[in-house]
Amino acid sequence: VGHRARGGARIPHARVGEPTLARLPGGGQPDLMRVLLVEDDPVLVESVAAHLRSAGFAVDEARDAASARALSGMNPYDVVVLDLQLPDGDGMELCRRLR
Repeated sequence: VGHRARGGARIPHARVGEPTLARLPGGGQPDLMRVLLVEDDPVLVESVAAHLRSAGFAVDEARDAASARALSGMNPYDVVVLDLQLPDGDGMELCRRLR
């Protein structure tokens, strides 16, 4: 199961509930806009991530501020979709730090 990137390579979908990093097989970088989705509600994560992927975005998922900071240190993101009430911090503060 996965999403097909431009050029035909598959981007595997990770399990819901874990921070995820969108990668192509072999470690290559997809030719897609990268989105960091920061949300602790698993139902919202599944729904929003599915819609973004179907629209052609590479989506990394974080369930809390700590995971979002870690992922943002690994990749540049074109956009962040951010919950303002996270279990381990304020979403607005995280937004300021990510900027």
